[in-house]
Amino acid sequence: ERGYRDTGIQGIVTVMEELECVTFRFGSAACTVAKFGATVIKWECCGAERLWISTLSPMDGSAPIRGGIPIAFPQFADQGHLTLHGFAREQIWNLDSIAEDTQSTTAIFSLLDNTRTRDLWNYSFALQYTVTITEESLKMALSVKNTSDSSFAFTGCLHTYFRTPDINKVSLVGLA
Repeated sequence: ERGYRDTGIQGIVTVMEELECVTFRFGSAACTVAKFGATVIKWECCGAERLWISTLSPMDGSAPIRGGIPIAFPQFADQGHLTLHGFAREQIWNLDSIAEDTQSTTAIFSLLDNTRTRDLWNYSFALQYTVTITEESLKMALSVKNTSDSSFAFTGCLHTYFRTPDINKVSLVGLA
């Protein structure tokens, strides 16, 4: 971290390498979100870092962050005419608020359509991304509002990269 400034809204804006980030805490848990792509790049809870970031990922805003929890919107993967996973992960998001209560801390980020997004995908929209941490959990919600005069179809996801000490001890259950 090269510098920081107090946001005045219970969080710290830091500069990590070339990225402006927002770090917020609840108890011993902490979360860092890069404003570039609103990508969650760190989540520490129960004494451990829970997310993986590729060491090959440029952390200067020149390309999407590989790892953490990037947002895919308005398309997932290559299921459309846009670049892989759409453009939301390559936009600078706005930090709207950070609030703490007795059970959690929540940061809310937003992204509105702009000249660059309309050049790629000619629709008006408003995205809101809510990131909430507790001592033992991380919760995220992405809402999409169509502010355009016409309807549009989209796909998206929160593309999570978990850190694990031993991949051979990992199992996935509950998928059909």
